[in-house]
Amino acid sequence: MRRFVFIILVLCIIFAIWVAINHFNPSLDITAEYSNGKIITHVTTKGIQNITSTEFRYRVYFLDQYINVEPRVRTYSFSNYKKTHIYEIRENLFQGKKDYLEVEVEITYDDGNQKITKKTGIKGIKEKIYNDFVIVPEIKEDKVYYRTDGLTAIIDRESYDDEIIFYSDPNSEYPNISVGFHKDYALYSLSSFEVISKNEALKENYEGFSVVDFTREPGVDESYIVIEYGMIEYIGMVCIHMI
Repeated sequence: MRRFVFIILVLCIIFAIWVAINHFNPSLDITAEYSNGKIITHVTTKGIQNITSTEFRYRVYFLDQYINVEPRVRTYSFSNYKKTHIYEIRENLFQGKKDYLEVEVEITYDDGNQKITKKTGIKGIKEKIYNDFVIVPEIKEDKVYYRTDGLTAIIDRESYDDEIIFYSDPNSEYPNISVGFHKDYALYSLSSFEVISKNEALKENYEGFSVVDFTREPGVDESYIVIEYGMIEYIGMVCIHMI
């Protein structure tokens, strides 16, 4: 019986020590994952009391040839404790950058007297963004179709060039299609097109351009401009020159 009581006492002491260690040694853990144009960051803390602010920093580094250029950082600050943050990636984020995104979280606690910071990173992110943004063309007879979110860009098949990409930003509030190219999966826009009615475009007297329809869904009466046929060849030449 005494041995049993002794064992229980030892276990209680060990548990008390463990609780004390966790209380007096605060820790911060973060996880970050990429999903469809977004970075989702989760935060967990132990032994941290009276949190006054949580700051998320998303950092990308320029390629080695840009030795004198500081990393680009986007910072988001929140009062008190924020467990989850979603960072929406824009198309131009990785232009001239390394294929790596660093996530840093800093928590201020103990009524603002203490700080704790933790970092993590995501590698191989450029190709994932490319796959989520770029629209796969559908070639039918003499037309090429680029469909995304109920919108369709149409070009003449003779103007099709597989080095020219059409892509859509899934984080944009409005339907969108951009035309450009990629270099090591980093996206470069040469032209971006808003949704405007054909009648509005004709009022603007767009002489020398052929209208290409941009429709919300099949059967809709009103059509929308997205691209002029004649611009495709021009964009192709610019793309080749820039690469």
